[in-house]
Amino acid sequence: MTDTLVSAGPKERGGFRIETATPGDAEAIAKLKDAHGREGSVWLKRFRWQFLDNPAYDADRPIGWVVRTSEGEVLGHEMAMPQRFRLFGTEKTIAISSDTFVDPQLRGMGLGKDLFDAYFKARRGGVALGTSSNDATQHLWEKVGGFPIGNLNVIYRLPFRSHAVAVAEGGDSKSRSSLFKSANYVMGRILDAVARRELPTLAKSTRCASVEPEAEVLDELWIRYGNDYPVTAVRDRTYRSWRYSQAPPPTPQVYLVEGRGDSGDDVRGWFVIRVVRRGRLTVVCELLDVFGPLRDREFQRQVLISAVQVGAESGADMLEVQGMHPGWRAHMAGLGFLSVKLASDPFMCRNLGSFDEDALRLPTSWHVCAADGDAAV
Repeated sequence: MTDTLVSAGPKERGGFRIETATPGDAEAIAKLKDAHGREGSVWLKRFRWQFLDNPAYDADRPIGWVVRTSEGEVLGHEMAMPQRFRLFGTEKTIAISSDTFVDPQLRGMGLGKDLFDAYFKARRGGVALGTSSNDATQHLWEKVGGFPIGNLNVIYRLPFRSHAVAVAEGGDSKSRSSLFKSANYVMGRILDAVARRELPTLAKSTRCASVEPEAEVLDELWIRYGNDYPVTAVRDRTYRSWRYSQAPPPTPQVYLVEGRGDSGDDVRGWFVIRVVRRGRLTVVCELLDVFGPLRDREFQRQVLISAVQVGAESGADMLEVQGMHPGWRAHMAGLGFLSVKLASDPFMCRNLGSFDEDALRLPTSWHVCAADGDAAV
């Protein structure tokens, strides 16, 4: 199916209009977010990078849609981040639904559905992808035939510090009292002082070193292994430079891993990490992406062990990863990772008629990570 663009309207409902968003709406969207405690000022600082500086951005394609009053005030939005994907051998530009919000006073009028209808009518790339952060959003996707992809509703955490174990086992545990968290932190620090957690060790033949995101060797690996993954973001130099070199702080770091594969041949792959602070007590090393040969299980294991080693050396309390192809995730339990299931599926897909439905629904078809939809920000 050829990519087409269907106009969003404008469409009116109860005196409000659904219109295509423009870069000039960014300030109004940030103001709406700030008014409802959604860190609009932070979003605005990232807006140019995420949308306008995005190498997949096309000025002729909408970056989103807004709910607008007759006076021009913005009271809702649906943002669609462009991203290049390779789907079963064909490159397509997908608009990822990455941010949806309607003023609470207007909810129940169907404006959220109108925003999603505008997004779906754009029919960009033959499939619709969305980062769903709650049950309500997931329900809207399911009503139109959307389904979760890639088994991304599981977070894998490997604690480096004793005080981080409870967080890793119990999820984000926002309901826990600050007193409990502080006591857990102190007890963990005491345990850390007398006992060091053992980490998996690398094979002697494995080497790991940081490289620039634009490194030529990474281009070679993308060309060599990219077609092994039926559905994946296009991880070429243009993408890596935008996603990792130009990204707002904290800056991710790319590591090249070289070693021996199952056959004894020399193999290469890469992984990307970023160290972030979660609240006052926890520092997390996020494993944003891994890439390399899909079927070389021993080398995959060495790549993940390399990430564990780098994460521990970063001083973080734990290593955390969400996503990746099931072939990579198969190593997690053996390396000591704990799995935490999320309340809702963070990545949803809707087939717009371009691809085989059964193939799209297979978890093994997808090699995506939170960073591909910019959920890891």
